[in-house]
Amino acid sequence: MDLNKVEVYICGKKLILKTKEAPEYIKGLARAVDQKFTEAFAMDSALNLFDASVLVSMELMDELNCSRDNLDNIRHQIKGYAEEAEKLRTQLELCRKQTEEWKEQNEKLQCEIDMLALQKKLQMMNEERND
Repeated sequence: MDLNKVEVYICGKKLILKTKEAPEYIKGLARAVDQKFTEAFAMDSALNLFDASVLVSMELMDELNCSRDNLDNIRHQIKGYAEEAEKLRTQLELCRKQTEEWKEQNEKLQCEIDMLALQKKLQMMNEERND
């Protein structure tokens, strides 16, 4: 795969980076890093480049670690949601089966009611004939 050559500026220094990533993505990263340096120098203009680099690196590592922690928390929540969804799917299936059983039982009972009604009707007809 061909590498993209991307020209960026960080702390006023021109850098040519070779990367597989899209140039606009790399330029965006460089702008963000440059902004971190600008903020570091704004807080303490006496900082040398090495000290500013350490501060910026520490801040970026902190952001990375926080992002990883957030991602772990999200994964944990998703796992919990998935487990709960599975329990609910199981409960839903049991409810569907119970509903089908009740429908069948209802149909049987309705048939019994209909048969009893017919029997009563026949009995009444027989009684009327015998009278």
